[in-house]
Amino acid sequence: MKSKNMWNNLGEDSIQRIQADRDWIVGDMVRRQLSLNKVLEVFSNDLKPEIVKLYKKHSNNMR
Repeated sequence: MKSKNMWNNLGEDSIQRIQADRDWIVGDMVRRQLSLNKVLEVFSNDLKPEIVKLYKKHSNNMR
């Protein structure tokens, strides 16, 4: 994870920062060549449509 994220900062993140972190996490998982199903296992059901979009974005960048 990013070094600036600490458990004591939990709840202080803005929506933009959370989205950027989520984007970074999905990108890292794509770089590690995890399948879409493995990536989706990490996130809650309500985030899955957004995660699929991020996964496709990062997997297209890898080609």
